[in-house]
Amino acid sequence: MPRSATGDKALHYACRFLPASDVSGDYYDFFEKRAGHFGFVVADVSGKGVPAAMLMANLQALFPSYAYRDEAGPEPVLRAVNAQFHESTSPESFATAFYADLDEASRELSYINCGHPPALLRKASGEIQLLESGAVVLGAFSSWQAETTTVQMDAGDRLLVYSDGVVEAQSSTGEEFGDERLLKLFEDTVHLAPQEALPEMEAAIQKHSGVSLFEDCTLFMASLR
Repeated sequence: MPRSATGDKALHYACRFLPASDVSGDYYDFFEKRAGHFGFVVADVSGKGVPAAMLMANLQALFPSYAYRDEAGPEPVLRAVNAQFHESTSPESFATAFYADLDEASRELSYINCGHPPALLRKASGEIQLLESGAVVLGAFSSWQAETTTVQMDAGDRLLVYSDGVVEAQSSTGEEFGDERLLKLFEDTVHLAPQEALPEMEAAIQKHSGVSLFEDCTLFMASLR
C-alpha cells in the first residue's frame, strides 16, 4: 500500500509495501505527534503467514497507543511497546524494528534500531551513514532498555528504512537483491522526491524477483528540504 506526504512542510515522506502473500508480517506507521515533530516505525515480526500477521496486528495496536504520549524520544515508546508485546505473545515471538523521532525545527533525528537492517541516511554531500542496530529485538525479553542515538538531518538529506525482505528478495536463480543493489538504487533515485523514488525502487525489486516474493518488502523514505 503506497503512502506519502508532501506540501508545505520541510519533511517529505513516502512508504511502499510489497506483500509476499495475502497476509503480512511487516508493519509501518507515521505519527505527527505535534506540530513539527514526527515519529515513524518500520517493523518485521518473526514467522510467516497468519501467525506473523496476528503479531503484526498486535504491534499495529501498540505503537500508536504509546507514540502519541511520548515527549522524550524513542526509548520510552519502545520500552512500553516491548513490555506489552512480551506479555501478550508467546516466548518465541519477537519483532525487529527501526523507530525514530524527527524534530523539524532542530532537524535532529533520534532513533533506536532494534535488530533491524541498518537504515541508510544519505547526506546532501553524498556521504552514506548506516543507522545500525544498537538494541535487542522487541518482545524477546520482559526487560528492555537502549540508548537513543541522535543524528543531524539537514536540507537535502534523505533517509531510507527497509525490511530485510528487500535485500533478501531472490531472482529465479536464487540470487538475492542484496545490499549493493539497494544502495545503487538509492543513489540512482536521489534526484526524485520520495513519492517518485519509491515506485522506481519497487519496480526494480519486482523485476529482480519476478512474479512472487519470498518475504514481505517494506520501503520508507523521508527527505528534508
